[in-house]
Amino acid sequence: MALRIAFIVLYPILFCCALFAPVIASWQLAIAVAILFIFLWKSFKDVLISTAILFVLIFPLTLWTMQFYNPIAAMNIKPWMYLLDLVYVFLFMTPQLFSVEVYQSFRKRRVI
Repeated sequence: MALRIAFIVLYPILFCCALFAPVIASWQLAIAVAILFIFLWKSFKDVLISTAILFVLIFPLTLWTMQFYNPIAAMNIKPWMYLLDLVYVFLFMTPQLFSVEVYQSFRKRRVI
């Protein structure tokens, strides 16, 4: 149970680091993190909890931190956050929800 909670909390942190950390920021790394966590989550609920943490805590905290290191980038991203959240739901969360359900159904049948 503790490992499951660690995966739920770790996903938002790693996802935002992959997108906003100055040295390693890339979409490819964010996609790799998303694919990795598809195999680590145990249920549909885990994906929803991780996404809620991502939207409520991590995105605003990342923007707040960016204001200290790169205030111009933070000012440019703020107006687009609602669009970025919407894009996240369609490009990341929906496929993750589907993939987690498919993967878990295969695991229950002992295919994987």
